[in-house]
Amino acid sequence: VYNEQREERSCIAFVAGGLAQNELYPFPKGQSWDFYAFARCISSIVGEFKLVAIEDGFEGKNYKSIHPYQSASVFIQDQKAGIISKLNPHLANEMDISEVFFCELELSMLRSRHIIAQEFSKYPSSQRDLTVLINEDIPFHKIRSSVLDARIEHLINVYPLDIYKDSSFEHQIALSIRMNIQSLQKTLREEELSSVVSNVLEVLRREHNASLKE
Repeated sequence: VYNEQREERSCIAFVAGGLAQNELYPFPKGQSWDFYAFARCISSIVGEFKLVAIEDGFEGKNYKSIHPYQSASVFIQDQKAGIISKLNPHLANEMDISEVFFCELELSMLRSRHIIAQEFSKYPSSQRDLTVLINEDIPFHKIRSSVLDARIEHLINVYPLDIYKDSSFEHQIALSIRMNIQSLQKTLREEELSSVVSNVLEVLRREHNASLKE
């Protein structure tokens, strides 16, 4: 691939269209690709990555191949590695093709890295869910980063479960998140689990002006 300055870089591209699952029981009509199914497929090939909302500009709304609402930058180990998107419907119509998803990644970001073994816990993990009212314009990767950067004791991970929008929520959504909680030293008591949830809520209140949904 060459940029406007004729600088060369090597990339690998993936494209999927049509049916992700052929007409076969229990899906007699098959299953079409969607953004998350395509992203999971790419992850099974290249490994774990993070999706970050695309900013406006060349890789935003002015880039005619990218879908304005189903696209993201791909980050591998906190470095931008490429892009994943549904094909812009206007371009798909021009080309007279069905729904298509594509991903382009820098080959240099996919080189094998030295694996460093880390200790894992022999104690059971727990999950707790939390639903907050939060500004609808805040991308989840910023919410997740603010929670994990707080380094709350025993909090392993946090990820989104569901969103709900209602006319009574002015510029807000009800965001449900799930927390994975685990200790390396012991089985956690209920009050320690509740403390993690309270600390997560406090971070969301402080950093994003969120409030607990009653």
